[in-house]
Amino acid sequence: MGSINSYAQNFEDVMLWRALGHIPNGFYIDVGAWSPDTDSVTRLFYEKGWRGINIEPNPKFHKQYLHKRAEDINLNVAVSDEIGTAEIYFVSNPGLSSLDKSIAEGHVASGWTAKPSLVNVTTLSKICETFSENQAIHFLKVDVEGFEKNVFLGNDWKKYRPWIIVAEATLPMTQVENYEEWEYILLDANYLFVYADGLNRFYLAEEHKELLKFFKYPPNVFDNFSIKKDVQNTLIYNSNTVYCELNNGFHIIEPWGVWCSGKLASMSIGIRENQNYPILINLKIALKIFAPLLEYSPLIKISQQESILAYVLFRSTTQELNELSLIIHCENEESDLIFEITNEGSPMDFGSVDNRILSFGMTILSAEIVKDDEMGNHLQKNPHIIGILS
Repeated sequence: MGSINSYAQNFEDVMLWRALGHIPNGFYIDVGAWSPDTDSVTRLFYEKGWRGINIEPNPKFHKQYLHKRAEDINLNVAVSDEIGTAEIYFVSNPGLSSLDKSIAEGHVASGWTAKPSLVNVTTLSKICETFSENQAIHFLKVDVEGFEKNVFLGNDWKKYRPWIIVAEATLPMTQVENYEEWEYILLDANYLFVYADGLNRFYLAEEHKELLKFFKYPPNVFDNFSIKKDVQNTLIYNSNTVYCELNNGFHIIEPWGVWCSGKLASMSIGIRENQNYPILINLKIALKIFAPLLEYSPLIKISQQESILAYVLFRSTTQELNELSLIIHCENEESDLIFEITNEGSPMDFGSVDNRILSFGMTILSAEIVKDDEMGNHLQKNPHIIGILS
């Protein structure tokens, strides 16, 4: 079937493509779609000509779907077992928003903020009846931060039968499994448990047992896939492009910026210029630290090629944004800034990309060409700049 790009958080799209990639113009339903790009299970399929229904109650992300998935059906509602309205809690880490108040309260206790908002709620059955009555549903993805049981209770499993179901099977931001709360609904509806990846569980409709063979092994070299993480904050100034590339430990949490997890992570910001003369770029960056890290004064090292441009030591007691401006000298067509965050003084390991336990974030605020020779001389004379953000 040729090579593919994987965008999903835990290679869910690789597993689904292995089983369903032979189907042209297939159809999906994504409940709790979140971002159309970041950690997206459906982006690969959309790029391959599939279309489907994306259900996202957060209006900011719903607007992104309207723009980036114009040929999909994009619904700004929540899904439960009843039709009406309900209070949803939009968490400052938007991937953690939930209809479950107790889960939102747990995130607040961990340092996030949660804002309640009233949203329209419908059922999976009603969505299928309205938008896919006579349409085969090749896969259903459910990631609703602890509200999976309600989603499953709201479907008519005799009438609307996705071939494959992939559902988050752990409590948010943990490895604590909670699928026992809802798995019986799928088993009673004649679905077979076929695969678990540590974060999700996959189920196969009994009438499609011919696909069972595709779930024998986890994603591997024979799936012929490349990992793609979307570039965020792409800025173009005077034909020069500044962009982000994700390296060890970094991933994107929209809409704010790029976040990392763990005690050590690195990211590069690439500068590509097509001028025939050296240039200076003033890059303004906002930095943010997750509250439990602050008492350990994490250190950020910023370097260009072999030269260290700055050390930034956090000694703040809040989560407020801090701005940092860097003057970058670019003589070649390509030059990379490397950002490394170290947190070796902390006894805590903030987890991995898989469970989205985050510690440090940054975003590009602006980038502009600077043609001041004195600024360039200053940079050459003072390559080591110490910054303390407080």
